[in-house]
Amino acid sequence: MTQMRTGTEDGPSSPISEIGYPQSIPITWSMWSSDMEEYTADLRWPNSIKIYHQMRTDAQIFALMSAITLPIRSSRWVIDPNGSRDEVVQVVANAMGLPIKGQEEPAPRSRLRFDHDEHLEHALLALIYGFIFFEEVGDIVTGPGGSLMWQLTKLAPRMPQSISKINLDPVGELLSIAQYPRTGDPRDGLVIPASSLAPYVWGKEGANWLGRSLLRPCYRHWLLKDRLIRVDAMKNERFGMGIPVATAPMGATRETVMQYASMARAARGDAQSGVGIPNGAKMSVEGINGTLPDILASINYHDEQMARSFLAMFLGLGQATHGSRALGESFVDFFKMSVDATAGWYKARTNKHVIEDIVDWNFGIDENAPLVTWDEDPESRMDATDLVALIDAGAIVVDEELRTWITDRWGVSDPGPNTPVPPGPSPAVQTVPAPLPGEKIPALPPGAAAARAHRAEMRRRERWDAQNSG
Repeated sequence: MTQMRTGTEDGPSSPISEIGYPQSIPITWSMWSSDMEEYTADLRWPNSIKIYHQMRTDAQIFALMSAITLPIRSSRWVIDPNGSRDEVVQVVANAMGLPIKGQEEPAPRSRLRFDHDEHLEHALLALIYGFIFFEEVGDIVTGPGGSLMWQLTKLAPRMPQSISKINLDPVGELLSIAQYPRTGDPRDGLVIPASSLAPYVWGKEGANWLGRSLLRPCYRHWLLKDRLIRVDAMKNERFGMGIPVATAPMGATRETVMQYASMARAARGDAQSGVGIPNGAKMSVEGINGTLPDILASINYHDEQMARSFLAMFLGLGQATHGSRALGESFVDFFKMSVDATAGWYKARTNKHVIEDIVDWNFGIDENAPLVTWDEDPESRMDATDLVALIDAGAIVVDEELRTWITDRWGVSDPGPNTPVPPGPSPAVQTVPAPLPGEKIPALPPGAAAARAHRAEMRRRERWDAQNSG
């Protein structure tokens, strides 16, 4: 392909077309069908879809996926006007069935309307399978002023199990997808153009529209863990209750020994069980001589490694014999970052492939588009200001340990030498009125005196600021 450039002979030129290709291994673009760089045969598409579907039923993986998806689904999703005209914002909010940021609106009827929560649940399946496509379906309705407008009614999921081909152009952009035929006739396969699709691809690198599943790093541990669980079940079945052993008396014939063997195999334990044997014979239940491998420890190890790949190490803190509160907080903070990044990924794809389509098809490509985003509940978190207010109200008594933790956690400290401080006594100094004759001053509990002095000083500073703010 020839690269065309603009500009004068002496001036700089700018590229307007591509020369190279985005994938490391050249392929036939119109017949894109597999991840050529996946070295595990079972995880090459389309075989990977079946494997990941099996993996998601594992208890640990289910917990990990729930931990990362449920906070996103439980968030309050809204439409941010983003400087767009009110008419455009209202059309997008009606299409998505979401409230406008900063406004409290009653939930609309859901029948025959787009269900955002259902779409979000399906979109997050891309974390499991690597990708999922949606076909945009709408209807023509009467808009403001009697004009005809396109109204989104459904983002129909095209599940990864139904995709037979992903067709790309020579530079790796999506052209269309093909689905397996609904009948035995290969001609019955459906081809959906990219203009009608909203693709959600997790971990897209180059032209790999198959993405990369979050479960990919867990595959080895899931596979070994599955085998270990089966071995542990067999170990408990074979050796959990011991093995009955019947010893025939001296001089017993082969036939007698076989009779004792049958008696041992028929031995059962219940309220009426018992056995009678002649003198010299013996009946016992033998256990394990020595020790067996600790299979449960290996299973826990593989669970921990899967949690590590999700940055969800905090899930194992309650099962450990030791731990650290500060370490647990660090684990939670990192995991929250990963949840926020996942929500940001969904937000970016929805805005690019859904919101902008609604605006383009109704108002033109030059119209500014609102944004779908999540609105964090301000009452669900406490910041440093809230903590200071609780201290001032006396709900929290500050001692030296708590003061140090607040300083380390939020960076809140006493004013530095360059910070203007209103005149008056230092917060560390407590003024105690002289007692009246014969009056006893009750002793304050440890830390209460400093807290009272601190609150008095904060109130004095607030009054000083109010008087001198002008």
